Amino acid sequence: MSKLSTNISDNLHFLIAEVTSQLDDLKRYMKSRSAARAQRVLDRRGYSANLMLRIQNACIQEIAEAGKREISRLRAVQDIAADLERIAALGRDVIQQMSHIENRRVVSGKDHLLTLEHMIDGISLIEDTLERNDTRLALSIGYLERKIDRWYKKQLKNYTQEIKHKKQTEDLIAALLVAHVLERMGDLLLDISESLL
Repeated sequence: MSKLSTNISDNLHFLIAEVTSQLDDLKRYMKSRSAARAQRVLDRRGYSANLMLRIQNACIQEIAEAGKREISRLRAVQDIAADLERIAALGRDVIQQMSHIENRRVVSGKDHLLTLEHMIDGISLIEDTLERNDTRLALSIGYLERKIDRWYKKQLKNYTQEIKHKKQTEDLIAALLVAHVLERMGDLLLDISESLL
């Protein structure tokens, strides 16, 4: 299987770096709840969308001239770029949801940070998986989604139990929504894994 064109490869590399950077900033925001850190993530919304569009447009141009086998790969890259952009958008959703949480202890941080670390780990495998056409690496990305899914089920159970006590219900509901958004990020990681297969 031939390599991706430099245009697609470079833009995918930049998109992966951008989304990783935004997730790192989201982690820092979750630790500090700094308005400046939140604004940094929110201000970068156009970068990942622009890179995704560049990748998709380049793939469309190359599909017109590609063989059957390359068409599948280019469509997979289009899907991966769209999923990466959605992950970045969900990161911005987390910030919006967390702005409704008054008690910082409601979102403990450690578990949420580990989930973001799983996301970053999975995203970091995309280029190598594409380059090597490595099924094992693609499956390991999917395995990270299962970890995130188990974490979410635990969070759902914990927050539901706490909500029954009718204390800090608004914060708990917002925290549950944060956990749900992080779980949706994991679903996109699984979609990426499947695209790589």
